[in-house]
Amino acid sequence: MSSVNDPARVWSLTESRYVAASPQDVYSAVSNVKRMGEWSPECTGARGKNISENAFVGMKFVGLNKHGKYSWFTNCEVVIAEPGVEFAFDVKVVTTKIARWGYRFEAQGEGTLVTEYWRDLKPTKGFVPAFESFVERLSGYGPAKRAEFNREGIKATLDSLEAAFSSARSS
Repeated sequence: MSSVNDPARVWSLTESRYVAASPQDVYSAVSNVKRMGEWSPECTGARGKNISENAFVGMKFVGLNKHGKYSWFTNCEVVIAEPGVEFAFDVKVVTTKIARWGYRFEAQGEGTLVTEYWRDLKPTKGFVPAFESFVERLSGYGPAKRAEFNREGIKATLDSLEAAFSSARSS
């Protein structure tokens, strides 16, 4: 079994893809968190009182997620909202940050190089690692599998963005 103190643990992932749209257009799609289910294989959408199509730093939302037979929600807060440049949000358990998901947008020719990243922000001591260990024993789905799953999810999300903007451009 892995543990949060495992030196082989993957603490961050990054993947990039060219998308045939402007940085502003791709940013607008990704930062509208209600639409995240259109791109992500895990996140099915988002809910919240102050969700806006124009994300802003401090905007809080609940991410709705599903993988196989498991469904869960995450408490999220936007931490970077620079239109056409970067969008990122932190995922929390109660008040403890456990992950950051983000997207950078760089103009390239007539399109955008979109870089999606994930960072594991879980503390190595306290409630969160104890809870993570419990979930791992229960599900067999520990940190190593999570990183592997996140890597595949990032690729799928970027593939979906690429396909959505390619089909929109050809329509």
